Amino acid sequence: MASRHTFDKSPYTYEPVLEDGNIRLNHSTVRSDNSGIWNSFKAWYLFGLHFLACILMKIGLDRVNHRDFKIGSAPTIFTLDSGLYQAQVTGPVSLALVIIRIIAGSCSGLLISRTVFILLEKRVVSLSEITRLTNWRLPVVPGRSSSISWSLWAISAILLLWPQSFAAPFASSSISWIPVDRVLEASSIAITQDVGEIADWDSIMYDDMKIGVVVSAAAMTAKSPAYVYNASKLALRRYFNSTVEIPDGSNADITVPYIAIDLRWIDASSDSRSQQVGQSKYQFVNEDSFSIRNIGAIAITNSSPFSYSKPTQPDFFNGTKLVGIKLRTLNFGNQIVDASQCGAISDQHNCWWHGDRSRLLHIRLSQNCSSSLPGKDCTVSSSAETSELYATCSMQRDDGAVQPDWLSNFALEFMSEALKFTVLQNYSQPYITKDLTDYTTGTLTRGYHSAWSALMKRTGNETEPFTSRASETMVSVLIDRNKLFIWLAMNASLTISVVLVPVAKMLSTAETIRDTTVAALTMDLTEITRTDRTEGLCNAVALSKQDKKLP
Repeated sequence: MASRHTFDKSPYTYEPVLEDGNIRLNHSTVRSDNSGIWNSFKAWYLFGLHFLACILMKIGLDRVNHRDFKIGSAPTIFTLDSGLYQAQVTGPVSLALVIIRIIAGSCSGLLISRTVFILLEKRVVSLSEITRLTNWRLPVVPGRSSSISWSLWAISAILLLWPQSFAAPFASSSISWIPVDRVLEASSIAITQDVGEIADWDSIMYDDMKIGVVVSAAAMTAKSPAYVYNASKLALRRYFNSTVEIPDGSNADITVPYIAIDLRWIDASSDSRSQQVGQSKYQFVNEDSFSIRNIGAIAITNSSPFSYSKPTQPDFFNGTKLVGIKLRTLNFGNQIVDASQCGAISDQHNCWWHGDRSRLLHIRLSQNCSSSLPGKDCTVSSSAETSELYATCSMQRDDGAVQPDWLSNFALEFMSEALKFTVLQNYSQPYITKDLTDYTTGTLTRGYHSAWSALMKRTGNETEPFTSRASETMVSVLIDRNKLFIWLAMNASLTISVVLVPVAKMLSTAETIRDTTVAALTMDLTEITRTDRTEGLCNAVALSKQDKKLP
């Protein structure tokens, strides 16, 4: 059954055809104001706006990448003079994603309506298919062979509308917030300990004083020791107390202990000091101390036992020290008769043996300079459990910049015994498994810093002012560019669909109609469509495949 009805009603002329219960638009003419640049702009400007919004979103996220922001929300929405807050970034980003999603939804609706008009001209479309297309964005099923190409075109155009609907999570999840510490420009003066000529030097002779310094220094070596190993510059550190609270991550200009070590591997068999390797009285400040046989043990071996000598003036040490480092136990501790049974692994590995046990040691000679110097821009770290702070910095080696110091020689004397407890408590791991030169240099440097700092705390009788610049905990933005480009690609699918629809529109005679008489084509038709779940309504035209004729 087919019939033709012609409606001539200004300003439109329609020639719809009723054919086999389906509606097909045969021809239409519209007013002249539907053409022209301005009307084309009004018909397609939303798609350009969507594309521009996506580009601006990408540029905006690139601008905030690797920038620091304050944690939380600003006191007022207009707080900008002291830096942006985290919420002042997340809020606009969320708003921008919502706006882009709204624009994309409007673009999608326009593309659907234009697709419907094109399909009405190029192939037979039932109202149920129009309903699925407009309400659920479901592609039409390919029809007869004569219009299958247009069905495939419609499927491609509709499927390209899907990705932008769920692209927003990729953009929002591309933003990571990394906690950082930013040093403020404002500085303040704090006070710490210093040592002078009238210090109680005689107290160093007391056992409780010596043990206290050693234990305190050994505990200091356990705090973030990586700074001295494989360092590209000379590492400097001081452990100290302050009269004011200094936040973690702050900067300070404070006096720090200085030690620069040059390693030279030697055969020390001809050195008389090598005979005292492993004997505590030649290595430690406490005469009744014990030696350890742990792998990685390092100690300076002196030619005579420790003897107290009161310093008369500030000084610095520039000379050589003989040091032994234990690598492993030979023959699993079996008894040997003489040194010839020790065996040497290489020219740099020399054997020391005593009694019924043998140990392999690496004997080396160090040329070092030890003293102190003013540190610049040292990073201050703090412990949450104690009030103790430590300032860490680095510099290019400059022995000429050091200044005479009251504690340089004492620090070298206390260093070996402090490192004994460092190794005994396994604070030398995992650095002992690395390069032996780096391990030896780093461990000795670490021991000197802690011994000098512990002596300063015990003997300090004066004060030293130093400048500190407090830090503020902030968050830094890190943008995952891979996720951001995925978000852009998913939104770009809408742009591709925009290209497909106008090209098809150029091949059709259907025009873009902006009139209330055809507004029903964009309305929800579910209520008048017969389905298996609802009774629906019947009109004079078929609503589904089951309706083939008028009731």
